[in-house]
Amino acid sequence: MAAHDDDWPATMRRLARAVSPDEVLCLGALASTTLAQTGLRLRPIQPEQLLAGLHDLGRFDLAVVAGVLEQLPHRRGTALISRLRDVHAKRLLVQLALHRELDQGWTRQDMLGLGLSEVMRCLDAGRAVGLYHFNLYDYKLTPDWLNPQHWAHPHLWKP
Repeated sequence: MAAHDDDWPATMRRLARAVSPDEVLCLGALASTTLAQTGLRLRPIQPEQLLAGLHDLGRFDLAVVAGVLEQLPHRRGTALISRLRDVHAKRLLVQLALHRELDQGWTRQDMLGLGLSEVMRCLDAGRAVGLYHFNLYDYKLTPDWLNPQHWAHPHLWKP
């Protein structure tokens, strides 16, 4: 999927405003720069503070990661995204430069494997860029079999 060069920043700003967060955790200068004119309250974290600095932050409605994962070893980047998703953010937006399968960089499959959904892919200065999203509230739908009507003695449970 190809798009205009400026589509991912506009899409990121639109998605961030749609969440209406009290405060946005921004990891990476690119995240802060992209969201600077949104009017949202931003809490930037410097790359050198990433994993150590997250420990005492608490939970945010939205965390945005841009221009960071490409600078980290794959294992550390995976730990960072997992921690943000599981501990620090109800919603997560991740922008990153994508590479082919044979390169050492990040791929679409890496992001999907971490539970993120692809919002868009585009070309930015001739390189493939992906924008991914995680939302705790729509990540997994409740299966029908978990409905109380399928349990033993359903008349004892009020749906």
